Amino acid sequence: MLANKKGVHLECRERVQGAFQGTVDRQKAEIAHAYESYNIFEAAQRINGLLTSGNKYIEEEKPWNLEYPEVVLNNLHYLLVVACELYEPILPVSSQRALEVLRAQQPVILFTKLE
Repeated sequence: MLANKKGVHLECRERVQGAFQGTVDRQKAEIAHAYESYNIFEAAQRINGLLTSGNKYIEEEKPWNLEYPEVVLNNLHYLLVVACELYEPILPVSSQRALEVLRAQQPVILFTKLE
């Protein structure tokens, strides 16, 4: 885990950039509205879009090349926690497991290796 290698302590909300958090929170509100309208397919698509924006952010910021990646890693941690929370209505077990892993901040094998 890059955060462990760089000695970064991830705090879900305390160290997230305001603009980044605002963008994620706006998308979260749109997804919540989709759920409230019983449009599960749209909610899932929007969550996937949120995660795609996170992938783009990683590629643009390249935290593995930064001497001090704290801001980028905390932003990403926040995005992942929000995505897991949003997936909870449709993937309750998997989202809870992913949240446990994010909160533990330790490497964990989520899926068994196929032989």
